[in-house]
Amino acid sequence: MTESVRAPAAIGRGVRTADPSAVRALVREHGYCVVEGHDCSAEQSAARLAGEIWGADLLAAPGACEVRDGAVGDDGLAQEEAGARVIGVHSDGFAYGDSLPDFFLLACVAHSDSGGENFLVDGTKVLADIEADAATRWAAEALQARPIDQTEAGKRPSISPIVQQTSAGRLMFRHLPFLQQPCADSDDFDRDQEMIDIFHRATAAQAAGPDAAWLKLEAGDAVVIDNYRMFHGRAPYSSGDRMLWRQWVWSTDSAHGVPGGPLYSDSRFADEAFLQLGQEELDELAALPLSELRLINQENREGATLGRRNGEAARLAAASNSKL
Repeated sequence: MTESVRAPAAIGRGVRTADPSAVRALVREHGYCVVEGHDCSAEQSAARLAGEIWGADLLAAPGACEVRDGAVGDDGLAQEEAGARVIGVHSDGFAYGDSLPDFFLLACVAHSDSGGENFLVDGTKVLADIEADAATRWAAEALQARPIDQTEAGKRPSISPIVQQTSAGRLMFRHLPFLQQPCADSDDFDRDQEMIDIFHRATAAQAAGPDAAWLKLEAGDAVVIDNYRMFHGRAPYSSGDRMLWRQWVWSTDSAHGVPGGPLYSDSRFADEAFLQLGQEELDELAALPLSELRLINQENREGATLGRRNGEAARLAAASNSKL
């Protein structure tokens, strides 16, 4: 739905600071903040910045992932001409289900000459828009109560509401138009689908409207994003060797803490099947080259996809039989 979004003619500098100690307050207020003048050249630089920002409140900042057209280690990433597509707004780390990272960083090593702008949508504004419309007000409440299936095939299961709340009252949104669907055993499948559609349409309207935040990251910029609150996307780019480091962050404010197993700032270790492995097997897994690990990811994804199709077929058959 947000794949047709276009960057505005003029893009401001957004919320910025050169002081890492000021970042958390700015992110709490605006949902994001760009840190200027950061050394982004090495993979470890993003983790160091996370340490400076969260200090003792940092639970985990695993190895940073290289991002070009998409994150290099993400399972199932479409291989297209770099930069040719719009990446619609979404939440990051969804392979970990409800244990997705609560913050993440994008540290720019090299920017594109043309295009490649990032855009951000505030989930709290999306929910407010839904609540303000009498025709969709019911969905604002349902989004916080009705569990749906938000599971990426082969990854950590997630049967939960689109909008959740941490024990401290922090709202946790997820926007995954390519994944979110009613549970197969929903007691009101069509109503749940309508709720999901309302949420996705409201998000697309925000992405196309004046409240969306647009950023053009330059080399040395690192944007810090509240992953519970903000959905992010990227405009196409056509020139330059654009490259960023993506750093996932789990803080003491996260809803469910750090997920089990080895971690990286992509989905390579997020397979549900890996939860059955012992420590020795996990150590061996962590030592595998990415090319071998992705073959295992593919096998797990294909097995889970087949299981989901079988489950959907069973649901449709049961619904058909109930009408006889």
